[in-house]
Amino acid sequence: MLYLLASVLCSAMLCSAQQNPEVDSLIAETKVYLEIYSSLSPFGEVEAYTDIGLPERDIATLRLDSEEYEYIGNDSIESFEIISYIQSCIELHIRKIVRRADLNQCDLVEIFKDYQIGVVRSSDGKLYNFSLDEKTGGSYRSRLSWMHYTELETDTLDLTLNDGESSPESPYYTFETNGYHRIDTLHSGDQIKYVLTGSVLGCTACFLTYVEMVKFENGQFINEFYYSVESRSWETEVVFDLENKTIKADYLTDDLTTDCGCEVRSDFENGNYDYSQDEEPEYDLECHCEFVFDGENFVEVGETVK
Repeated sequence: MLYLLASVLCSAMLCSAQQNPEVDSLIAETKVYLEIYSSLSPFGEVEAYTDIGLPERDIATLRLDSEEYEYIGNDSIESFEIISYIQSCIELHIRKIVRRADLNQCDLVEIFKDYQIGVVRSSDGKLYNFSLDEKTGGSYRSRLSWMHYTELETDTLDLTLNDGESSPESPYYTFETNGYHRIDTLHSGDQIKYVLTGSVLGCTACFLTYVEMVKFENGQFINEFYYSVESRSWETEVVFDLENKTIKADYLTDDLTTDCGCEVRSDFENGNYDYSQDEEPEYDLECHCEFVFDGENFVEVGETVK
């Protein structure tokens, strides 16, 4: 455990020398929790504190709060309980890091690249997504996802992380709860818009891929475009091409997506989808949808079926 702590302390020094030393300490502690988290399994029953290398301060905390945690003993704890506890420790530390670090001088993407936490940063360096395997034990590989935007005022920092249960008042209410693997920026006049792409494994053979465009206005992120495909095939693609400012989707129809179509979320929300045109499902059709950014939003420019 001492070796692990020493190694993460050294590797944490990727922030500027002017950075608050407290930030380096927070990063080192976060890495310890991430190392512990990577060793935990939702399929276990009981975890011994000494086996997982839990710091003494956390052992003391758990012992004091033994009524809150089920199946806790003096030297061990039920697997799901320790998974939940370590998740809360990681979230708390991420909250503290983004509040206290100068993110222009502290490369969190590089710092956590070798750890089992996804850190994605927009190309303008202002919008972040942190995501972590939730370890629920099921075939749905849900992720805990937290958003952070550097332009939010200090008094809204308590809302900078989205735990999937945020209220509509949260600045981050519009975002996908399973996180993203890429955040790009587009210019619309003097405004920046963010294009986020992500995916999640919904079951052993259920793949959801999505792309979303948002803008930040009056203290809130507003969704302007959302398109997704749910498919049985891992080869399904929903791709944003930054150079050409296009979104292309290619997939085969199946029992999850039974027909070809380029309808986006707004079509359903605004009542523009014509359900009378629905036909009997035909599987294994090759579907292609294409959208292009017109300076304000993405508009459909092509739909083909084979």
